[in-house]
Amino acid sequence: MDYQRGLRSRIPTHYGALRHDPARWRIYRHQRSRVETPVLPTVAFREVLANALMHQDLEARGSSLTIEIFSDHVDVSNPGAPLVSPQRFIDSTSVTRNPHLGEALRVAKFVEKRGSGWDRIVESLEAAHFPPALIRTNGATTVTLSAYRPFALMSQEEKEEAVYQHACLNVLENRPVTNSSVR
Repeated sequence: MDYQRGLRSRIPTHYGALRHDPARWRIYRHQRSRVETPVLPTVAFREVLANALMHQDLEARGSSLTIEIFSDHVDVSNPGAPLVSPQRFIDSTSVTRNPHLGEALRVAKFVEKRGSGWDRIVESLEAAHFPPALIRTNGATTVTLSAYRPFALMSQEEKEEAVYQHACLNVLENRPVTNSSVR
């Protein structure tokens, strides 16, 4: 199989389904016009999808990678519990069950195999002021990316995860974590 051409043709198609959602338009009263905003940051969705492909358990029976699109969030699930604790996704090196698939994804330029994908997910969500990615594990790994919602309307879990991810990223980049940096 030509991994490079095959993967390159599939991943953009999945994101294309999200880009054509009418919810991507926001009306700002002070601008008197509609402004196109993505339903989700492109980088975050691409990285979550690439991670799900790379880290899935290909030997798991009865399950496969799934992308579920809802009106207010997207769930990307892959079979198999993570090999690294979800609390360490930000600062861990890449560990994969599928070294050949990982290499194909690297050659196709979807991953770098440096363990930096999760950092990019957090950075892109934070820069666009989106809720943080939430991770659930139960024999599979599910990452939930939520549509834009102001911090005040986020759940307590989302607020705590946003602060945790912000602090982890800042510590790794030798930046101080302050009240103003969290806001």
